Amino acid sequence: MIELDVIDSDTADADAGAADRDDSGPTFWRHWSESETGDRDEGNDLTEFAPGDSEPPSGASRRQFLQLMGAAMAMAGLAGCRRPEEKILPYARDPETVMPGIADYYATGVPFRGVLRPVVAESNEGRPTKIEGNGDHPMGQKGTSPYEQASVLNLYDPDRSRSVRQEGSQASWNDFVSFCRQLGTEAAQRQVAVLVEETSSPTVQAMRERMEDRFPNLQWISYSPEGTTPRRLGMQQAFGRPFRPRYELGEAEVIVSLDANFLDGRAPDFLHNTKTFAEGRRLEDVEDTMSRLYTIESQYSTTGGTSDHRLPLRAGRIPAFAAALAAELGVGDAPDASWGEKERLHVREIARDLQRAGESSVVLAGETQPPEVHALAMAINQQLGGLGTTVTLFDTGDDPVQSQDEALADLTGSMRAGDVDTLFMLGVNPVYSAPSELDFEEALSNVQNTVHLGRLRNETAQVARWHLPRTHYLEQWGDGRAYDGTLSVIQPLIRPLYDDAHSLIEVLNLAATGVDAGGHDLVREQWRNQLPEPFREQWRQVLHDGYLEDTGYGVASVGSANVPSIDAPSSEQELEVVVRSDPTLMAGRFSNNPWMQELPDPITKIVWDNVAVMSQATAEELGVEVQRREGNFYADRVELTLDGQTVELPVWVQPGYPDGSIGVSMGYGRTLASTRESESTPFWDTTDETNIYNGAPVAGGVDASGHGMDVVGANVAPMRPTRGRVTTGAEVTKVDSGYLIATTQEEGSMQGRPIVRWATLDEFKEDPYFVNDEQPPVPELGHGDDSGGHGGGAEGGGHSGEGQENGGHGGSEQGGSEHGGGGHSGDGAAGDVSDHGLEAGPGADAHAAEDMPEQAAHGGDGDGQHGAETGGESVGDRPVEEQEEYPMVWQEDHPSDQEAMKDNPYYDNQWGMTVDLNTCTGCNACIVACTSENNVQVVGKEEVSRGRHMYWIRNDRYYVSEEEGDDNPEMLMQTVMCQHCENAPCESVCPVAATVHSPDGTNQMVYNRCIGTRYCQNNCPYKVRRFNFYDWTKTLPTEVQMAQNPDVTVRTRGVMEKCTWCIQRVRKHQRQADNEERDLRPNEVETACQEACPTDAITFGDLNNPESDVVEEKKNPRQYQLLSYLNTKPRLSYLGRVRNTNPRLEEALSPPSRVTFHESRTVSWQQIVERNPHSEKERSVLTRRIDPRKIRGDL
Repeated sequence: MIELDVIDSDTADADAGAADRDDSGPTFWRHWSESETGDRDEGNDLTEFAPGDSEPPSGASRRQFLQLMGAAMAMAGLAGCRRPEEKILPYARDPETVMPGIADYYATGVPFRGVLRPVVAESNEGRPTKIEGNGDHPMGQKGTSPYEQASVLNLYDPDRSRSVRQEGSQASWNDFVSFCRQLGTEAAQRQVAVLVEETSSPTVQAMRERMEDRFPNLQWISYSPEGTTPRRLGMQQAFGRPFRPRYELGEAEVIVSLDANFLDGRAPDFLHNTKTFAEGRRLEDVEDTMSRLYTIESQYSTTGGTSDHRLPLRAGRIPAFAAALAAELGVGDAPDASWGEKERLHVREIARDLQRAGESSVVLAGETQPPEVHALAMAINQQLGGLGTTVTLFDTGDDPVQSQDEALADLTGSMRAGDVDTLFMLGVNPVYSAPSELDFEEALSNVQNTVHLGRLRNETAQVARWHLPRTHYLEQWGDGRAYDGTLSVIQPLIRPLYDDAHSLIEVLNLAATGVDAGGHDLVREQWRNQLPEPFREQWRQVLHDGYLEDTGYGVASVGSANVPSIDAPSSEQELEVVVRSDPTLMAGRFSNNPWMQELPDPITKIVWDNVAVMSQATAEELGVEVQRREGNFYADRVELTLDGQTVELPVWVQPGYPDGSIGVSMGYGRTLASTRESESTPFWDTTDETNIYNGAPVAGGVDASGHGMDVVGANVAPMRPTRGRVTTGAEVTKVDSGYLIATTQEEGSMQGRPIVRWATLDEFKEDPYFVNDEQPPVPELGHGDDSGGHGGGAEGGGHSGEGQENGGHGGSEQGGSEHGGGGHSGDGAAGDVSDHGLEAGPGADAHAAEDMPEQAAHGGDGDGQHGAETGGESVGDRPVEEQEEYPMVWQEDHPSDQEAMKDNPYYDNQWGMTVDLNTCTGCNACIVACTSENNVQVVGKEEVSRGRHMYWIRNDRYYVSEEEGDDNPEMLMQTVMCQHCENAPCESVCPVAATVHSPDGTNQMVYNRCIGTRYCQNNCPYKVRRFNFYDWTKTLPTEVQMAQNPDVTVRTRGVMEKCTWCIQRVRKHQRQADNEERDLRPNEVETACQEACPTDAITFGDLNNPESDVVEEKKNPRQYQLLSYLNTKPRLSYLGRVRNTNPRLEEALSPPSRVTFHESRTVSWQQIVERNPHSEKERSVLTRRIDPRKIRGDL
């Protein structure tokens, strides 16, 4: 049995942390308190589970529970002995297109912020269950954002509106049809307005024309709280028309982001941005180049975390910075502004880098910035020659536009003046999201007829005269244009769950013509004008493909851009407030979606809440703080007052946030109305406390009986100004303390381990295998010392291994016993040769692995630059004698050594995975895709705060700082799931063999064997196992159960679960290949996370197939395994992060005595063991079990 001393290492962690804090090199940390003082919450970091993790959520104790259960069982008598009766209705005739157990796939599209995102929807026996990207679409994107993945759960929202309502009472669809026909008879006298969501649908445009024909005085306003107005108005200022820019980031050498979070899923062209950006960041060898990203932003974003240089700046000062940058490039003049040395340095060096790159550069502006910044960015791109190279302008055919916020203000004024007697609000929720200064709800009371169309009975629906339930996009016919203009179709996969639900197109047609027509007929009629004859065949082809070829927008031809003038920034003495849509809920679109409520914010990692984000300096100035106690964070709450509007929010201190600025997120504070009623349960039944669907909406509101539920978060939309997203002059008052913030990042400890590894591009070119320098070095037990290097080049002679060239790199064949080895040890080493063969165990520092075919074993410089291997015969990181004393499980049980296992049909495939940290942006699409595919449950805020979150994948975020108190740390993201270790610690401790190793190399869970000891979770060094403390599925509404994947077991209480590498998909493709009498094709099997990843950062495949992409990825010199020195031998590898920094800027910003990441102080593991408060006998066993070594200090 292998036991890993991962948990009981209090002294080790403390000593390692002390050693690291003495170091002047960069440190890794997770929260600002760790960076500043090094204080840690020892009770949480050095124990496996959060405090109180085994307690019930509230109410009865275990003793009371057992007493009451005994009494209840006695009273129940024999009534509970019978199985419940269930009625089923078999098919009288099998549907022609439905085959049980076989999924169907349909091309469709997701309407998203005025564009259509092409997707493929999976249907299981008529139930849509999964969304994937449509890789055949001209947009060329296979991946998705988290929003497309989560949209399927919106279909099965149990709080969806189910019936037409008039004056708050239930009505029928026929009643509304009569109203529309009556409205048409008085069309000439009616003052009708339509407030509709942003859409690119040609059919909706046709309905608009019909509306204008029927109602001569029609007002048509497109509105979205996220709106693309700044970009469109900026293009209009620059070129006279609202052209649509597309950025070819893969062609760019230098990218400058001016508060543009273009790698975030909310960006309309997110998929194209991330795909092309990743192309410019992917490194296969030292000959490759990569782009350089500068980010100037007013918040810490995923784009900022991916950047090579980041400058935090108040949102109100970014326009002046953009003008200064433009002036440095000879575009326009800069306003008078006081800049510090750091800002001036960035302007100068960024301008110099842009000039060097010329047409291979691009500047982007963000949606929080005014139109002038967008126009200025286009003028810079034109000056550098980027138009036509890195920037393409699509001519959408739109006429000059008005600001959406100004149009909404004009409409509100007309309503208040009585100039509107009928208002259709279609797909919008202005009562919730409109700026408070408009007082939209009060103006609405002046309108005689108000009609609202929406999926939920939201804030607007509850005050409108008519409310109509809306279909989900998976229930309706429709169309739209993708971002590039390609005409695409929306087709339903399921009949509307509720008969009264209708689509936007159907409601508009009814209002325009009085005819109650179906969406299918209306869309076909519109497309008949687009398709050539024969129409039927062409139409069927469009439905199959999901789009019509060669219908994209044309490229605009433009003259010289107009350069706008920029005003001087406001005083830094005033507190700035920036209102943004939430990165998980958007502006409320996903408020009632539990997957998104529990999806961690990419940066703060907060769930089930919105907060007032500020810097540490701002928090100190305001006298507020966030305290960490017993493993949780407790925040002060403040009253934020702006222009007479007041909102109460908890505060959150965010590293890298500009001083004097507060960021707040829309999407919370909802008051929805549900048709369900709260369920009453016995007081001893804990399911009432763990049921997030109990009666009322998840986001907050009332049930059918009017009983209220707690509102999640606060509505900050009233703080939004009518123009823009930034305002100043806020007043902040502390209200109280002790508000619980649930996060998913601040648990556990790195305990001195080099989890994430990175280097600059220059360091990578100098030492391609830099990731292995971060392994804990072996102490002076062998014949060499720390100055020993890898053999290589002219001196390095490799050991036998087929494919060896020049003695430096030796290939290893799958299953072979001869591997490329190291060469001579470096200068100063006493030993002659360092043997890096892998016959006895996986090497932490060797670059060949037994399960990696054709994996190269490299030699380093002959001058002794890096001394991870230090001479003496060793296997991996352990001395040979210790390996023999404590043999590894895989030596005896590995499939390659078991003849019986070789006969297993699954043995021919050996699965592996890589995650490229250089292209991963932390967008969270993989997490939601995994949740959807594998029926992962949501547990709620209280359970998350106890460390019981169930998501199988986590995106860990780490800050990196050069010196203590750094207010602008860099950030790294790392996607962590089950590593599927060859020598898995979890397998050896399970008393019932519930976790076992499969013939094809995956770590499997046998749910019906699991008895819930949690030994496996305690012994897993990667912390990726999840335990079902309660039966989360017991209380799921019927509608939500329809979203579950029938190919995956639904787990129950007391069962452990974890990432399975989507074994159901693996087996599906293996069965299909067997039926077709063929072998699996290279890259045929894709996991859910891999398929959803928009940057292709995740690669999965067969390690036995040399044509698999994963085999090539495993050969990458940046490849390393997490905690490999523990001899777990993971099948999952990471590719280290590389930053392409500007040497001039880096040198100017860094301290004179800057120490690189590789030279951090170390502390002897032997010393840590000696200080551990064990008995002498326990210390002896521990010393033998964990090999003596030096490890890094606590990062």
